[in-house]
Amino acid sequence: MHIGTEDPPQFKSRPWKYVFDVSEISNFNEGELRDYEANMKYSSDYENTIEYAKKEGLEKGEKKGVLKGILKTAKNMLKDGISPARVARITQLPKEQIMAIR
Repeated sequence: MHIGTEDPPQFKSRPWKYVFDVSEISNFNEGELRDYEANMKYSSDYENTIEYAKKEGLEKGEKKGVLKGILKTAKNMLKDGISPARVARITQLPKEQIMAIR
């Protein structure tokens, strides 16, 4: 293999890229290794934060959507003449909220 700064074209495939990456990391000096590990930790923390935020956002959105659907159903039930007490029992919404829909 020739000595150079770039990987030879025949070694651009995934398994070879991994080998070259590992060999490069194994040749880091102490400062470079510390910087590399700090960067990897930062990247991992960032990805985990994004995943957590997505999960939280989806949960909040689902709850909001379910509540919106229940409120729409309650409103339709009231329009059909079903008593507020029965609507509250079926939808499990507080009577005050049912009365506010009217």
